[in-house]
Amino acid sequence: MGAGIRLIIKTRQSNAEKNNNGCEETENVKAPAQLSPVSLFIMGAAFCMVELTSAFPYFGFLALLTSYHLIFPLALLFMLIYNFMYMLPLILLYFGYNKLQGTTTIKKLESVLDKVSSYIVPVVVSLVGILLVY
Repeated sequence: MGAGIRLIIKTRQSNAEKNNNGCEETENVKAPAQLSPVSLFIMGAAFCMVELTSAFPYFGFLALLTSYHLIFPLALLFMLIYNFMYMLPLILLYFGYNKLQGTTTIKKLESVLDKVSSYIVPVVVSLVGILLVY
């Protein structure tokens, strides 16, 4: 919860520091942070735990596929079809965005998301903090 409040305050401060043309001042640019190997490992483990939850349907599919005792080429075909169907929405979004890139609709959407995203992330972090405290 504290991290979310801190993010909200930092977002408001960074928005206030922007100059008239929307660019941040160059003298306020910070050097990249140096992280120790232990903190990098902990971050990697945390991200792995978060991303692993999206792999559970794939593990379930593989378990179901092994119960059918199919020959390897047929099992490989089913895995390729499953992976293609899993990635198809992302592929369609990618090509749709590239086709619409530069249009007024996408520019308006990007500007709205740019303004809103700086407030959504702190609120979500705050809600997760409240949930974890509960």
